[in-house]
Amino acid sequence: QLHALASALTPLLRMGASTWSYPGWEGLVWDGAYDASVLAKKGLEAYVQHPLLRTICVDRSFWRPLTVSQYLHYAGQAPTDFRFVVKCPSVITDALVRAEDGRGREANPAFLDPALAATAFVQPTLEGLGEQLGVLVFQLSPLSWDWLTRPTELFARLQALLTSVQSQLTQHPEVIVAVEVRDPELLVPAFADVLRATGTTFCLGLHGKMPPIEEQLPL
Repeated sequence: QLHALASALTPLLRMGASTWSYPGWEGLVWDGAYDASVLAKKGLEAYVQHPLLRTICVDRSFWRPLTVSQYLHYAGQAPTDFRFVVKCPSVITDALVRAEDGRGREANPAFLDPALAATAFVQPTLEGLGEQLGVLVFQLSPLSWDWLTRPTELFARLQALLTSVQSQLTQHPEVIVAVEVRDPELLVPAFADVLRATGTTFCLGLHGKMPPIEEQLPL
């Protein structure tokens, strides 16, 4: 039944999740009860066999940059028509350097740095995932009031980053670049102008700080 349903859906629709280590899929994706640590190592190979799950988000890349060999390992476990959504490391998308408890410690000098994004994110994903790379997501962590009161400078820096990223994807037009924000103050026409100018997709975010999805749809 699942295969029949999958074959009836448009190939343009890709459903998936943000991790392959969720124990709660017992009986739905997994054939039994497994610890999250086991699924973290072996879950992807099982996940990609589900006919309705044709994409996955590599969420761990948000916490630290991954290597080409790590991306190659993921790609080798999935069929060629499977697509990976990959989050940019927070060292690039967080305006603050944070302590272990998550509190902002100091300003991040690498915030929205195009050069670092190229070497630590775009290039490794392209080399490791190849045609299985589907989406590059730049999730901006909640910003300090200092940045929110300087939207012109913020959007200029964001546009420079996205322009640089798109220049590296000229041979990969199928890769989607997306931006997710966690501050409703950013949902303004100037932000939409940046996305439009750089061919970037807005990532709808169901998050406590953000307005309901239906209010984000116009953007």
